[in-house]
Amino acid sequence: MMIGTVSDTLGILDEWLFRFLSEYHTPFGIKCMVYVSDFFDPVHLAMYTVALVLLLWLQKKDTHLLQFSFAMLSGAFSIFVLKYGFKLPRPEHALITESGYTFASGHAGISVIFFLLIAHAYKSHIQNRFLRYLFVSLCVGLIILVGLSRVYLGVHYFTDVIAGFAVGAIIFAISVLFFK
Repeated sequence: MMIGTVSDTLGILDEWLFRFLSEYHTPFGIKCMVYVSDFFDPVHLAMYTVALVLLLWLQKKDTHLLQFSFAMLSGAFSIFVLKYGFKLPRPEHALITESGYTFASGHAGISVIFFLLIAHAYKSHIQNRFLRYLFVSLCVGLIILVGLSRVYLGVHYFTDVIAGFAVGAIIFAISVLFFK
């Protein structure tokens, strides 16, 4: 009985948040969110990861190179397992067409891993404290923006994005502990 209650409550939250955000749908807002969603989709983030891994290799940062590779592959695999394990359909009210299952958001999970690893790998290179905080805040802001874009466009429920964030955060934390 408790599971049904939690599930019902989350469904109400998901629907309420979509309706709330839909009050702010504008042609410009939709274009911006489509751009964010496309620019930071898992395939593009994988390409950015390859470029970053090459940069880390050139900088002889072998630990970060292995960490990025491990974390991004683990994230992609984990999201795949969740999507095909739960096989939950996408919301019916999406503003753009997406294929595949909804739970958990790959955009959200992979962006958490990617941007937190960038912040982790490069924050120590920024000597100015304010600029370091700004850099880390920018990385976190991009994560939030990616998640928001998925809910705004109606291709994910809020809970899908939160689950993606959680998967990404767990994999990030494991990679930091493992690659100390």
